[in-house]
Amino acid sequence: MAFSSSTVISGQVTKKTDYDRLMDNTVHILRSATTFSGAKTFQSATIFQGTATFSSTISSPQVCKAWCTFAGATTGTNAPTDGHNVASVERVSQSVYTVNFTNNLNNANYAIVICTTGITINIYHTKAVGSVGVNVYAQNGTLPPDPTEVSVHIFGT
Repeated sequence: MAFSSSTVISGQVTKKTDYDRLMDNTVHILRSATTFSGAKTFQSATIFQGTATFSSTISSPQVCKAWCTFAGATTGTNAPTDGHNVASVERVSQSVYTVNFTNNLNNANYAIVICTTGITINIYHTKAVGSVGVNVYAQNGTLPPDPTEVSVHIFGT
């Protein structure tokens, strides 16, 4: 059943096949271990009963476009400890890093969230479609020792 409001009344839920384009305004119940490939647009509530695997890019401004965690003290250019769409992290100098994306973003108008261990002030110093420069400062404005862990999250279109 199609509906135009965000209110779902009990019993008004439809099951779609795994191969539908999922572009109408219905609630979809997907069986466990569903794999999606190709373009899919989710415009409404999707209830997953198990694990959904996406073999292609999820395109939405609400989805993190790139993220990584890395050890701040590791010198040189390194692979992140974990992440998505991050090819490498370069320690430029003490508490100064460049995060290089695997796939360029559409533009440099993205939001950045930076988290570190310890009490720090985290800022970016350069934004480009292929990378972002990150600085970590102590509360007094000085460069602290390299944090044990740094996390960088990128949101944009």
